[in-house]
Amino acid sequence: MLPKKKVNATSEALNACPAEVIWPFINRSWQWMLAYHIRLTGEAAQWAVRKQKGH
Repeated sequence: MLPKKKVNATSEALNACPAEVIWPFINRSWQWMLAYHIRLTGEAAQWAVRKQKGH
């Protein structure tokens, strides 16, 4: 379990950041997680993430 001090600092940092900045990072991270989940590696994962960006 994280100390309350770290949880509060994390919450403050996320609240200071607009959603328009956070969502592209979340979407890109999700694409990478999906690529690795279906067992793509290296260049294949990179190609799939880059291809998905165009949709």
